[in-house]
Amino acid sequence: MNELLRLNPRPLANCQWTTTVANDGGATAGGKGVGLIAAAGSGLARARAVVKPSAATVVDRHHYKRNASYSEDTAGVIDGCAGGLWNRWWTDVKPSTLRGGERAAVREARRCLKCAHAPCQLSCPTSIDVKSFITSIANQNYYGAAKTILSDNPVGLSCGMVCPTSELCAGSCNLAGTDGGPINIGGLQQFCLEMFMDMAVPPSAVSSDSDDDDEESEDGPPLKARGQSRLAPIAVVGAGPAGLTCATYLNRLGYRRVTVYESGAYAGGLSASEIPEYRLPWRAVRWEIEQMVKHGRGGVRLEYGRRLYSPSASGGRPGDMTLKDLLEGPDGARAVFVAVGLPEPQLPADLFRDIDVSGNTAVAQSLGVYTSKWLLRQASGYSKRLPDGRGGCGGGGCNGNGGCGTSKSVTAPLPPDFRGKTVLVLGAGDTAMDCATVALRCGARRVRVVFRRGTPDVRAVPEELEGAMRERCELVPHSQPVRFLFRKVPGGGTDRIRAVQFRRTDMDDLEPQQDFADDEEDYSADDLFVLRADCVVSAFGSRLPKE
Repeated sequence: MNELLRLNPRPLANCQWTTTVANDGGATAGGKGVGLIAAAGSGLARARAVVKPSAATVVDRHHYKRNASYSEDTAGVIDGCAGGLWNRWWTDVKPSTLRGGERAAVREARRCLKCAHAPCQLSCPTSIDVKSFITSIANQNYYGAAKTILSDNPVGLSCGMVCPTSELCAGSCNLAGTDGGPINIGGLQQFCLEMFMDMAVPPSAVSSDSDDDDEESEDGPPLKARGQSRLAPIAVVGAGPAGLTCATYLNRLGYRRVTVYESGAYAGGLSASEIPEYRLPWRAVRWEIEQMVKHGRGGVRLEYGRRLYSPSASGGRPGDMTLKDLLEGPDGARAVFVAVGLPEPQLPADLFRDIDVSGNTAVAQSLGVYTSKWLLRQASGYSKRLPDGRGGCGGGGCNGNGGCGTSKSVTAPLPPDFRGKTVLVLGAGDTAMDCATVALRCGARRVRVVFRRGTPDVRAVPEELEGAMRERCELVPHSQPVRFLFRKVPGGGTDRIRAVQFRRTDMDDLEPQQDFADDEEDYSADDLFVLRADCVVSAFGSRLPKE
């Protein structure tokens, strides 16, 4: 020991050593060489050491971990919310994003086998030529890679970020069984389209005066013979991914009077309103909208606040329209493409027979029972700073009402304050996993995802399930909700959720689509149990509106 100090005394004298006192009274040295010096009884070690209990170091480590414990350690409150927590937690780096930038992308692309009968392309719902755009990335031709993707999928950037590739292209990759794993196709697609987005290349379309007009098309006579039909107005109802894709392809075919009607204040559909910023940034969705509006000669026009409803439904509002309104009149549409999606939450009648939280947000907030639609819209609106339709952006294809997302005056909603609360999420799909991770980002102390089937039968894709588990969400399988238990507030105040009663389900005794009946004879009291909850989120799917 003396030889060691005599040979190299200077580094030891300039170091700050830390000795942690264990619970049993012993000493655990932190730092190189400290254990030897402390054991030898060196005066230098005793003078430089900082004694710290193990319990204190455990608390310190929580500060660097993204879990529920950190949500309670947020300083500063903005409008009654943990502003520091929320502002920090909505901008995660997606797990599929390639670390290392261009070098990592080129290295990953060069792993591709260039299969002759590529299973990745056969597994892609949009039939993107995966082998071709990966080859372009390997050759550092990012423009060519982006052109290949956008030719088959106008919303390719969003798909590259949120598409469940493990069940589609990447899951079919011939390298999936190797040590290196399948090609990160989603990450490569996201990379090349982000590079293309930064290039700011204006979109192009086939000119109506093209020489190809005289050629016979696959679905009818030459395009020149259909020149008048391409000037006919076409209506697209819904500005989600399906509506944007339809309008883009119509514009590419030369149709110059395409109008997209959106009931909300911004386009993008679920990509904008129900997928939070940490999964799908608003910058990517807005770019895809701008690509559609600026495509060709400006043949696509967006109109906001226009809802499609049934004439027999009551409660119409200004701007509502029917299919008859779109098809009739001097400027009536020649064709209508309906892409409204499923905007309403699906609520089981037996569970929600006593409460209605589908459209009454005030009731939901007072009871503590939320729908996935409301929670994700609040979270997405806050994290993406979505426009509310009251700001102006200078006109253009979005009618100047801020729907393109360029408005500078945006009033973003605030998600609920779940700090220190226990949240139950009912359901086991992708939406349920999003609700669980959003609840954690809203400060929840504990989040449980409760579902009827077993863990192997979870409907969520592996990416969503792994993300929820990484965020420390708990899974409670074989549990079907029976009824909500509310706490009576003294003084005649509004009741508040305190627990949910469940009954255990054994899927071995049930058919795949069979469910327990409401008859109490089908289960015993031993099958019932209760889970305490401060808030409940219903994530049972979506449906079409009644009107």
